[in-house]
Amino acid sequence: MLRKFVVVAMALAISLVGTIPVFAQSIEKDAGEGAVYIMSNSPAGNQVLAYDRAADGSLAFVGSFATGGLGSGVGTTVAPDPLGSQNSLIVAPDGRWVFAVNAASNDVSSFKVDSSGLRLVDRESSSGGYPVSLTYWNGLLYVLNAAGDGSISGFRVLPNGHLKPLKNSTRSLHSATPANGAQPQILESPAQVKFSPDGDFLVITDKGGVSGKGLIHVFTVSDDGLPAANATVTQTHDPVPFSLTFDRFGHPVVVDASTGSVTAYAIARNGSLSVKSVVFTGQAATCWIAFNGRFLLTDNTGSGTLSGFTSSHAGILAPVTPNSIVGATGKGTLPLDMGISQDGRFEYSLEAGAGTIGIFRVNPDGTLTSLGTAGSFPAISGFQGIAVR
Repeated sequence: MLRKFVVVAMALAISLVGTIPVFAQSIEKDAGEGAVYIMSNSPAGNQVLAYDRAADGSLAFVGSFATGGLGSGVGTTVAPDPLGSQNSLIVAPDGRWVFAVNAASNDVSSFKVDSSGLRLVDRESSSGGYPVSLTYWNGLLYVLNAAGDGSISGFRVLPNGHLKPLKNSTRSLHSATPANGAQPQILESPAQVKFSPDGDFLVITDKGGVSGKGLIHVFTVSDDGLPAANATVTQTHDPVPFSLTFDRFGHPVVVDASTGSVTAYAIARNGSLSVKSVVFTGQAATCWIAFNGRFLLTDNTGSGTLSGFTSSHAGILAPVTPNSIVGATGKGTLPLDMGISQDGRFEYSLEAGAGTIGIFRVNPDGTLTSLGTAGSFPAISGFQGIAVR
């Protein structure tokens, strides 16, 4: 029943998609205030597309940069969502490095940010199958592999941006995902790995939309950057815990795509989790979440909307508006992933159904003002992943 719910929600949204646009052409660069990156995830050769970000949030296309690896292409379980993950593309907090997964070639690419956009500096094995998510903390990079039993594996990011595999860092999740052709069944597979803000924990969501057992794995991390031998595992009330972030009080906040719920947890020193509060978006296929320093924002893929919530020191979540909706990308746009500028002023949504990037200003009350869109890439073609600096 759950699998049917998610697939129907996605199929309904997909049916609303219109014509497929063509690739963006390079335009005059703006000096800008930062950048936005999206990933083609192409099986013919994965690329990262870079956009300069101006002070008013607008974007100007810079160019496309090959990762040297292969993407997965269109999804076999859910066509517009081939990776079923958050943070397949990330930027280091200092803005110097961009990291991307190559799901079909089972490796990770490292780019240096320079005046031309991006420069590929390294590509290393993910030590597993079908890498889908990355997390960075204090020179450590961890990758989540979604195929088979699922696993994580770590790297040291060297001063030149090269990735040095961290010896004895690979850990199995012991959570088998059935294959769907050459891809994992993404309603079941692990979705995201994320460091806690203090670097003490690695938290992994594991959807379980087929088995009916949504899981959250938490590894404690030692001073040398290695995870504990085994994770502390919490089964969620409902399956399909998809993506997560942390609020300013250190609570892991997890969205559940099957119920459109957002759950705040307390995390104990041993990695065990306890529920602090649960709220609902009332929207279809709530899958992605990000935090701007004050507000928690979700992309609701099936509804083409965004919801907003506040959190408290006690872990109590509250909707920003009576129905939680703070903005909209539009029907059929299929917002798949999202990123927020480091100053918290702008939110960007990767709209896989429209082939565009949605641009929003985050208002002081947590609502969003649409500033239009940027980019023009083929709709439902495998694009996934967005990173903002």
